[in-house]
Amino acid sequence: MSKTSKELDGQVGEFLSMPLGRTVYVRLRSVFPRPGGAKYVSKALLIAVGVGMDGYRRVLRARACESESEEFWTMLFEDLKR
Repeated sequence: MSKTSKELDGQVGEFLSMPLGRTVYVRLRSVFPRPGGAKYVSKALLIAVGVGMDGYRRVLRARACESESEEFWTMLFEDLKR
């Protein structure tokens, strides 16, 4: 594994283990990005954005999934609970 990959893995691990803190509300969104100008990509990016007591927004969790099904949203919510 390259040095850059190892560093990125560490940063992603830190991001995923951050506590939610005092989040006033959570906004949920899904997008279907088209990387590299691809015409069709069948992956959904599910995103949970939290707004804190200070009014600032931050991405709480994001997950690339096969679809926007209940199953994948449930997985995102389970990630938030950890």
